Amino acid sequence: MRAPVVFAVVLLAATAAAADDLRWEKDWATAFERARVERKLVLVEFTRPAANSYRFLSGSSPRIRGRLERVVPLRIDTRKSDLDERLEVGGLPRVRVYDPSAYFVFEFSGYYDLRGFGAKLDELLANADTLISTGEALATAQNADTWLDRGRALLCISSFGAAADAYWNAADAAEADQNDELAQLAIADAALAEMRTGRTDQWIAWVRKVVANPVSPDAEAGLWIAIGIGESLLRNHGRARDAFARAVAVSDPDSGLHLQARTLLNATEKRRRPDA
Repeated sequence: MRAPVVFAVVLLAATAAAADDLRWEKDWATAFERARVERKLVLVEFTRPAANSYRFLSGSSPRIRGRLERVVPLRIDTRKSDLDERLEVGGLPRVRVYDPSAYFVFEFSGYYDLRGFGAKLDELLANADTLISTGEALATAQNADTWLDRGRALLCISSFGAAADAYWNAADAAEADQNDELAQLAIADAALAEMRTGRTDQWIAWVRKVVANPVSPDAEAGLWIAIGIGESLLRNHGRARDAFARAVAVSDPDSGLHLQARTLLNATEKRRRPDA
């Protein structure tokens, strides 16, 4: 799986560090076995004594502690393990989240204050059931619908790189099942997730090439929706409107894609006419 982009992580401590009496695991295999039994996500802190530990992980805040008790915390001392190198972790300390099947879920990158850190944990916990169940299913069989479900859950927590990977895997699985329409819809979702990680204009150009050869009206609509959302990200509202209008025109009026395209089109038209 592609490693996420690495940024320096700075977590601001709002309370003094308290004694860390959370049940931290120290062994990768033990932590993931516990996670499978307890059906919890695994929060991994890669660290070493010379690195500043994240005070949020001390459990000094009752609000944060309550959330941390709903995951399996694992602390990896990189002096005794090469996992940080094998997983391309980067600078230390570093905090990542995995599901019990060891599929990557999220990396805390950027700046988080106490409220932001708690809110992100809430997002992770709200999507934990889907992430855990899809990880379990994918550990036994590669299924396009399962990858799509996982991609949606990853989008909900803004793990865009991992979501893109899930959608590309869905496209591969659909192609293996000779389901060309589902494969092209998954490609649209993958490109849209990629747009959120950067190079949005390049991904839009790529999708415009794909949409020139749609395999079905629904697939074409999905591709135009992806183009429209990408143009909206770049604030090209006129181009976005045109893309959504194309999606409305080609999709089945009774389909969910038609409703989505119509909703996006209406929102874009209002944005272009703020006085409307």
